Amino acid sequence: MKITVYDYDELYALAFNDYKYYSNPGKGRKVMYLILGSIILLFSIVPILNLINLNVTRILERSSEIGVRKAFGADTRNILIQFLFENVVQTLIGAVLGLIMAVLLIKYINASDALEGTNLVMNYKFFLYSFVIAIFFGILSGILPAWRMSKLDIAHAIKSKKL
Repeated sequence: MKITVYDYDELYALAFNDYKYYSNPGKGRKVMYLILGSIILLFSIVPILNLINLNVTRILERSSEIGVRKAFGADTRNILIQFLFENVVQTLIGAVLGLIMAVLLIKYINASDALEGTNLVMNYKFFLYSFVIAIFFGILSGILPAWRMSKLDIAHAIKSKKL
């Protein structure tokens, strides 16, 4: 399927027997944003689910530590804040490493002239949006497992490593 957008005012879908869809100004842009947003969402679901799974596994493995902390007086709020803080720090480290690798890769591609005359630049506004979304999903993926583990009975948490 070939989709071409001209000045974001009209959308041509040539895969459907040369069917042409002319829209009012701006509608082509909305359709294109919907298509691109759906593709981005589709490719984002797998890493998000992987992040949630990693956080659940990491917290489950630390159930005895949580039991000991609760035995020494840590309440639900303290344990929840600890795990959320750890998730945010890990997300920040990943974001900084991603930014460094992206800048280095862009410099390498520009220096090698692999794209023949194309000069790539880093879009920091896009990076900021991605960073905020990553922080949001880092917090979101840590809240539920941390909350469940913080509600766990002390004796059960120390004896077993299951919820």
